Order: sequence, then structure tokens, then C-alpha cells
Amino acid sequence: TLQSTKLAAKKEFYMVISHRFGSVKGGISEFFGFDDATTKIGGIYGVTDWLSVSASHHTLLKMNAASAKFRLVRQTETFPFDIVGYSTIDFNSGLKEEDYPKIEFSDRLSYIHQILISRKFSDRLSLELVPSFIHKNLYNPEIENDNQFTLGDGGQLKLTKRLSLNLEYGQNFNKPDFYNNPLSVGLDIETGGHVFQLLFTNSQ
Repeated sequence: TLQSTKLAAKKEFYMVISHRFGSVKGGISEFFGFDDATTKIGGIYGVTDWLSVSASHHTLLKMNAASAKFRLVRQTETFPFDIVGYSTIDFNSGLKEEDYPKIEFSDRLSYIHQILISRKFSDRLSLELVPSFIHKNLYNPEIENDNQFTLGDGGQLKLTKRLSLNLEYGQNFNKPDFYNNPLSVGLDIETGGHVFQLLFTNSQ
């Protein structure tokens, strides 16, 4: 899912736990994806009102990530957009030396850099554009590129004070054939101190 232009406030901390399930195409034999679940756990901390940092671990590929999000411009009456930068470095600890006998530390690293551009049109509707650059140090040149460029777009519509509908799509301009351009729809359910997100997507 795409990042939003929202940042944690100064000295604010969020704990994030997410479960991603497999494809529903497996039917009852795979319990509609529940048998293929992975978990991501992490935290977000607001260093200042314009900078937040985060770290996470994902059981899928045993991926560890460290990220920074920083506000560049805030939407005002005279400027129509929020503009936020986002950068993350991923460390793939799931790569095994028996499969890659010459693997080095740097081979496990990949990077994502994004510019998040959003506009709040009303108290209910917000839209966003997200151009992204992705670099992998380890890749198979026969099926993918080390550098990939994507353009994501999405929106949020608040249905009630505590319920929001989200929609997003990402176009990868030089994606490998085995990747889908991700299309996702979701619901945010706010319950006071927690936000529950239900997401349905064509891409893991």
C-alpha cells in the first residue's frame, strides 16, 4: 500500500502490526488465503513535526526495513498540495548462502525513494500521486531491472467520522512479467486509540 503524507507528531510513537494473507483463489483448501499468512511488525516515531522515522520486520522473505519520512511543503490557502519525501532501505535476511555462495552484505539491500503529493479537497476527500524509484542490488537481469520506476495514485473518502474508504493503483513502467501492477481497495476503521485497516489487493 502507498504511504500517505501524514507524519507522526513530535515525540509521538505508533506501533504497527499487519497480517497479509494469500490469494483467495486457493479456495477452502487454502482457507481462502488464511493458510498463507505473513506478519509485519514495526514502529513509527516522530522526531520532529516534519520528520518521522520507522523500522519494521516482515516474515515474508524475512525482510527488515528502516525508513524516514520528511515534510517538504504543507498545503495552505496559497499552496494547493502537501509534499512529503519518503525513503526506505530494505535488508533481505531470507537469502541463503547455500543458494547464493558469493553473496555479500550489500547484495541484501534494496532502496525505495518516493515523493508523496496529496491534496485535501474537503474534510471527506483527499487524493494523492506518488512517483517512486526502486533500486535492487541483487536482481536477475534476464527477468527484471535493477532500477524500476512507478507512479502510484490513490484517494481516501471518509464515509463517517470513524470509517474511510481507500483506493489506490500503482503503474510500474518496467516491471517484471511476474509482478502485477497493484490495485487495492480498503477500509480504515478508527476506534479511538487504534486504526484497523482491511485491504484487498491483486498483489502480495
